[in-house]
Amino acid sequence: MLLLLSLACTPVSSNFHPPKDDSGDTGRIHSSPPDSEDSIDDDGDLDDDGWTPEEGDCNDDDIRVNPGRDEVIGDQKDNDCDGRTDERFWGVGVAWANGGGASSILTIDLVRGLEDEIKLDNDCYPLWIAQRGDGWVINNGQASVALVDSSGHCTDIADFSETDFGVWGVATALDGTIYATTVDGLWKIGEDGTTEEVATWTVDFEDFSKHEAAITTISVDAATGKVGMFDYFGGFATWDAVNGFENILVGDYNAPLLSSFGGAVQDGGRFYNFAVDNVAGTYGIYSWNFDTSAWEVRDAWAVADFEPSYFMIDSDSADAYVSANGGWYATVWRVIAGSGYSADLYSTNGTEEHRPFNGIVPIYE
Repeated sequence: MLLLLSLACTPVSSNFHPPKDDSGDTGRIHSSPPDSEDSIDDDGDLDDDGWTPEEGDCNDDDIRVNPGRDEVIGDQKDNDCDGRTDERFWGVGVAWANGGGASSILTIDLVRGLEDEIKLDNDCYPLWIAQRGDGWVINNGQASVALVDSSGHCTDIADFSETDFGVWGVATALDGTIYATTVDGLWKIGEDGTTEEVATWTVDFEDFSKHEAAITTISVDAATGKVGMFDYFGGFATWDAVNGFENILVGDYNAPLLSSFGGAVQDGGRFYNFAVDNVAGTYGIYSWNFDTSAWEVRDAWAVADFEPSYFMIDSDSADAYVSANGGWYATVWRVIAGSGYSADLYSTNGTEEHRPFNGIVPIYE
């Protein structure tokens, strides 16, 4: 565990201005529908919107529906094929942990700022978090996975205290399925506490020739149900019910180029990593290129005086949100995709020592 944590000690600044990202293509939308209902379909794309069902078009009879579309509020269609209808990205939820008890989950409106502070039971210490209905799923102090209701009451449903590494990242699918990683395995967890280890891999820090992955963060693509798995030492893997575990890039824990702070996914399968470049000494947001099997830098900035913690992506805009800590202050950054602009979305007032921001998730309504 000391080895896993040893790379995450260099601070970074909340006052940064990443370079412009020109890669924000969200899809291929044709400007006109087919000429007639009798048009010959020779590419499997019935509505001629540039997307086939195999590419994620969830209604190939409607040109206004495909993974490249933005959601249109009020038309009762799943325009962007993410499994949600008429959803609106409203803000973020962030875990505000307190080692002495009285931890919270803050909900932060993108316009109005702090909306609510949900005070948790004293035996709850939230690390990674995920939204589930009107409540939450949390990694509770790396010992268990717990459900948190809207009033802040915590209920442990799966105990991982006896595993080699404890529990790390947690995530939820749209159907309510809970996933968690124990560094060497991926688990599905039922609300009743039933657990199923759906994938395992070898973690060997003594013999790298045997080592496969050290997965610390996971994220579920709402459109496909694919789980993206982010290795602490820069590797990347995926899992789904059809293809199982696919270890695409093995991270090098002996000399890692990237050390991951967290991963996220934009609906439709664009996975992102938030990591430190151990050679250049910079932090950055990276997108995974499935064609080249490599991370590509989207934004990068120099190390300074704030340490990043956790990270998320707004699926609609690809804007990134990062929880960070420096001294007595806990901060959420907002990084605007494609603009080269970033700013503090919310910061605590600096009156509570050693109380960090941890997991951060998008809130849709």
